[in-house]
Amino acid sequence: MNFLRRVFLIPPDFLFLGIFGILLGSIIVRYGGSLKWVDGSIVLPAIGASIVFIWTVIYKIIRNRLRKFSDILNVIKDSAKVLRDWLPLILMILVYENLKDKTALMENKTIEWTLARMDAALFGGIQPTQWLEKYTHPVLVDIMAINYALYFILPLSVWFTLYLMKNQKGFYEVSTAMIATLYLGYIGYVVFPAAPPRFTLTYSAPLPSLFLHHFLQSNWDKAAAVMLGAFPSLHVGLSTISIIFAYRYRKVLPKGMLFFWIVTPLTVGLWFSTVYLRHHWVVDIFAGWFVAIAGSFIAITGVRFWLNKRESFIRKEE
Repeated sequence: MNFLRRVFLIPPDFLFLGIFGILLGSIIVRYGGSLKWVDGSIVLPAIGASIVFIWTVIYKIIRNRLRKFSDILNVIKDSAKVLRDWLPLILMILVYENLKDKTALMENKTIEWTLARMDAALFGGIQPTQWLEKYTHPVLVDIMAINYALYFILPLSVWFTLYLMKNQKGFYEVSTAMIATLYLGYIGYVVFPAAPPRFTLTYSAPLPSLFLHHFLQSNWDKAAAVMLGAFPSLHVGLSTISIIFAYRYRKVLPKGMLFFWIVTPLTVGLWFSTVYLRHHWVVDIFAGWFVAIAGSFIAITGVRFWLNKRESFIRKEE
């Protein structure tokens, strides 16, 4: 019983990370490979955590007019909880990026031509990414590139707002949903490896760009060690989480419905950009919705179960 009590004192996002950390370790033992400790995806949450931590410390020092070194040191120690709150997000990205790289070690048959046939069947024999080629324009391509880059920022906006509101339940749900969605997507990469349309189909010309898409694309290509991560679309999966939880907490978030109606068109635009920029097949979008809904369901039910168990253990101790 003491063991279970200690387990349920661990926040749910850390519990999920533990599961997938074990998965990563098992894959490394089985297939080999090394760990990658720094990735560009980590930079945004790491900077965010640092800014929030520093701001919290400065605010408390100024508000309480602290001058003694011991008092300032106590404030720094108390504010370290901020770093703990952000740590699962950083570790989530670290573990996921390493898992993603390990897909190259596993030999599975790729399915991109199956996805191409499914897209053609959905659109009367037409390949959507090739059909959209007639509507490409440098300005629109750059706008779509900006939209495509919001896939992590959109769910983080909901997560961070709930964090600022000290809504622990919502904070844990979004964090856990992101973790679950990422790793369900990873399972998809391993079981159904597939190259995106831009590496599979033939186009009359590269996408035109004023400058932004070319710049972003070159950086995305450098960061993507594995080019078989089309199915499911985790850009769609992660961005869909923002809609799910913006709506779920619309009565809690400040200007909740306005927040929801800002997030929704940006997310829908991102879904369109995945096809317009030739990063994904249309069926990848359906799979992205599935992993987002499944990940959110796991998060909501898992956090509810964790909170109930933790509460019951606390009551027994009293």
